Amino acid sequence: MWFILRAIFFVFMLPITMLRMSLILHFGPKILWSLPINFYEIWQILFLALSYYYIIEAGLILIFSFAAVFYSLSRLHPNTFSSKLTILDSIYFSFITIATVGYGDINPVSNTAKVLVILEILLGLLYMLFIVNIF
Repeated sequence: MWFILRAIFFVFMLPITMLRMSLILHFGPKILWSLPINFYEIWQILFLALSYYYIIEAGLILIFSFAAVFYSLSRLHPNTFSSKLTILDSIYFSFITIATVGYGDINPVSNTAKVLVILEILLGLLYMLFIVNIF
């Protein structure tokens, strides 16, 4: 795993190093400090965004997996939620639950749905804690 991350890091950081060296050779070392934003910083921001894509992917997997469970539960037992959920309603409910917004338009009624909502809230809070810890 670390070998792959090192290889990706080398591939993405090599153009930054080459650009930095060419700017220094052409304009001198003071050019890097005189620009308002350095050209290589844009590449570094892009690299950071691409390297943390798995965080977004993990959040989407969490949202869509709970949405599938909520949709299946709503189809198997129609009185599980305050209204019968469609696919879009289940994704909406899962997103609102994991974001801990809780508008109140869709409510869990059965004990199974309440336990699943509590589990999603706890996993969502751990996910947010993980994101805050990384950044």
